[in-house]
Amino acid sequence: NNIARQTIANDGAVTLPTQPSFSAYRSSSTSYSVNTDLVFNAEKYDVGGNYNTSNGIFCAPVAGVYLFTATILADSSGAGYEYDCVLKSSRGNVNSHYFGNPGRTEYQDGTSWGDGYIALGISQIVKLEAGEDISCSFTTFGGGSIYGDSNGQWTRFSGHLLG
Repeated sequence: NNIARQTIANDGAVTLPTQPSFSAYRSSSTSYSVNTDLVFNAEKYDVGGNYNTSNGIFCAPVAGVYLFTATILADSSGAGYEYDCVLKSSRGNVNSHYFGNPGRTEYQDGTSWGDGYIALGISQIVKLEAGEDISCSFTTFGGGSIYGDSNGQWTRFSGHLLG
C-alpha cells in the first residue's frame, strides 16, 4: 500500500511522500449562496488526487484521522452581515458538521482600508471512513462574494492524513 510508504534520509528525517494531502484555493472571485459548498478551483498540490477542483469535495482514500484547514475571505460585506464557515461530511447529520472559530462572525463598518472584507478560518481534526467526503461550506446571513486570487493567498482549503 503506497500510503504507508516512508522515506528515511541520511540525517534521520522521516517523510511520507505518498501520504494523502492537498492544498487548494479559489483562483478568482465568485458569488455564493447560503449553505452551498465552496469550490476551491485550483490546486497548489494534491498527493493522491483525492480533492476535486470541480465540486470542492475531498474523498478520503483510507480511514483515518485527518487535519483540515480553510481560510475564506468575503468581499462586499456590509453592516449586519454574519458568516459561518463549516466543514461538512458526507454522513450528512449534524454530528458530522464541524464549525470554525470564532464561530459566527459579523461584519463591522470601518473607515480604513479593507472595508467590505471579512475573513474566516477553520482548522479541525476529523476522523473519516474510507470513501467519506468532506467539503467546506460558507453560510451567511447577508451578502457579498468570495474573494479569489491567482496566487491562492486569500481563500484556500487544505487537508492531510495524520494517521
